[in-house]
Amino acid sequence: MKRQIIGRSKNEFKKKEKPWLIWNMISELNPNDLGLNKKVFNENINNGKAMFLGIVSKSLDVSKMYSFILNCIEIIYLNLKEELATSNEKERFEKIEMKLNNILFKTNKLGIKIDVKKVKQHIQEINIQLYEIKNKLQLEFGIFSLHDYNNIQKRLIKDFKWFADIKVNTKEFWEAISLQKNNSEFIELLYLERKLTKDKTILSRIGSLDIEYVFPTIDYFGTITGRILVNSPSLQQLNKKYRDIIIPEKKMQLVYIDYSQFEAGILAFEANESKLIEMYNNDDIYTQISNKLGNESVTRDLAKKLFFCYCYGMSKENILKYSGKNLNLFFDEFSNLEIYEEKILKDFLEDGFVETTLGNRRYKSLRNVENIKEGWLISQKIQGKASLILKEVILDLYNKDKEIEFLLPMHDAVLYQVPKDKTKELTEKIENSFKNVLQKYCPTLKPKITNKAFFEVK
Repeated sequence: MKRQIIGRSKNEFKKKEKPWLIWNMISELNPNDLGLNKKVFNENINNGKAMFLGIVSKSLDVSKMYSFILNCIEIIYLNLKEELATSNEKERFEKIEMKLNNILFKTNKLGIKIDVKKVKQHIQEINIQLYEIKNKLQLEFGIFSLHDYNNIQKRLIKDFKWFADIKVNTKEFWEAISLQKNNSEFIELLYLERKLTKDKTILSRIGSLDIEYVFPTIDYFGTITGRILVNSPSLQQLNKKYRDIIIPEKKMQLVYIDYSQFEAGILAFEANESKLIEMYNNDDIYTQISNKLGNESVTRDLAKKLFFCYCYGMSKENILKYSGKNLNLFFDEFSNLEIYEEKILKDFLEDGFVETTLGNRRYKSLRNVENIKEGWLISQKIQGKASLILKEVILDLYNKDKEIEFLLPMHDAVLYQVPKDKTKELTEKIENSFKNVLQKYCPTLKPKITNKAFFEVK
């Protein structure tokens, strides 16, 4: 609730200073409201942290600490409820987020079944691949670690001078690496090492448990756009070729339903761009981008990646710089898109925030004292609406049929498990929910969904 009301990215705060962290909220309370002076209040906070971390001395009155923490939480809760009552976030929080959170807690409690043998098998496969990649980086390019930032940047600048303007190991840096991975062997090796290392980290955390279930933490408001994030382990981030570690319960079947061209369709609707809506309804937007930019050099997958970069806030100028592909060759055909972008910017400069359907307001950055354009404006509108739609699908199906068991939210998709003997009828019910919710929020679209394998079949 606190994070949603604040409406700011976690990147605006230092790791330990995020205002929605419980200890920070407790520290901000008025000691007088708890009948304490400042010194005793601070001592209680330190003792409460120690108890939470399991560092309890014999002299510590544990029951007193529990009483103190619960009193603090009650005051925080009541203050936030009062703040929420007059906030634009009230409807979304009560209708969507609060109810969804209960479903996510249930999933966390029940756990997700894992094939431990496959986990260990995939770790071995990745170790072999990483060994080969690291050897090549060392012997052919003189790079001994992904943390060797100076040498990595020097090597990149040789072929792409604009890498000098990007700070290494930032989000922008890795987006540029992803866009260029097919144009340079060195860049492809950097990309693969990072990707495989991430997969290995996720799998190793699961494998070290050596148990048949994992109990991921699922954060219903994991990003500022309202996207759900899965942590500990980060199953959402796992490469599709390793997802076969997730298996259904006995007599159950996995069902994985995905929105096709999700962000593209939402952008077409939000901008009220009739040509783009028609393209979504009757064709494939990513294929059309590919054709326009030259499908010999721009595959559909690359076209999709370029479009995602735009939707996530990268400027078309930077997309051109990092990929060499001019998105204006495609976007210039849609006059309403420019009008839409200008309106979002105008509203942002006047109001100091951008909001989506049912709130989900994001305020201008704290450092933006000059009230200038920020790169995330389109992203907040499109991703915010996408997160709302996917959440309502999860809620809708949970309320309609308890035999449809929610397992995992992915980017634009959801993984369920259903009884094997009812797979066909329940899959159809899931598909209908996906279609109905999208049409509710984007009525001019003809929903495109796919029922596909959750993992890559080898």
